[in-house]
Amino acid sequence: MYSNAKLDGIIQKAITTVDDDKHKAMEIEAMEIAVNDEATSPVVALNVIWAGCKDKVSSVARHDEEPNVLQMKKP
Repeated sequence: MYSNAKLDGIIQKAITTVDDDKHKAMEIEAMEIAVNDEATSPVVALNVIWAGCKDKVSSVARHDEEPNVLQMKKP
């Protein structure tokens, strides 16, 4: 998990800053730190992982991650 004490401090200070110009400057600084650190957060967490032998069975991947045995067939 990503962590940066300097970034956390800037965010905490920005939360309590009422001056719009100072707040915006802190937001910009925080974003620059996050971008330079290449900080990322997962936006997709798959609940199911399927595997198979491509010469034994073929299937169509579904966006809802639910298997459909009726769509599985021999190649």
